[in-house]
Amino acid sequence: MAAIDWGSVPTWFSAIGTTGSLIATLTIVLRDRRKDEREDAACLAIWVAPEEETDDRRPVLRLHNAAGRPVFDVTLHCGAFGRDYETGELVVVMSRESLAAVVRAGGELKLPSRAGMDYVTFRDAHQVAWRYDLENKTLTREPDRLLIKTCRSTQSWVKRQRTRIVRAWRRRRSDGGEAAPEEAS
Repeated sequence: MAAIDWGSVPTWFSAIGTTGSLIATLTIVLRDRRKDEREDAACLAIWVAPEEETDDRRPVLRLHNAAGRPVFDVTLHCGAFGRDYETGELVVVMSRESLAAVVRAGGELKLPSRAGMDYVTFRDAHQVAWRYDLENKTLTREPDRLLIKTCRSTQSWVKRQRTRIVRAWRRRRSDGGEAAPEEAS
């Protein structure tokens, strides 16, 4: 019988262990980073204070930034029902109102509430977009618009390439040949 050469097995185990520890380290670092980002965003308290009223008897929308850093682009999103002029159907009309460009650390805003207030969006010091739902009182991270735009442009590039290949294949079939389509570049 021939002897088995185990010379590279310890090296393989070492490489697998190193890769596993690297993946675990990256996972922990990313989790801690998300936790830190959420802590800053969670320090922005947003509520409607019905006990405080403005001159026209509307409750006050209050924002208090208890974080150590400012927040940016605070925007109120409102939804209201309306009728479509052409069809007469009932539709939801969304509107946005910029509340503040910057709310400094420790700063506070008091604004009269609006009808149909839905949610507030803002960016933290890391430029991460957040959404606070006023009805459910939940804080969620908004998707990154640049990433969405990149994904959409990649999808359209793939569709263009697929269309190009299918057209070339159909052209060759209509010419009588069964040749494979040309390579996409």
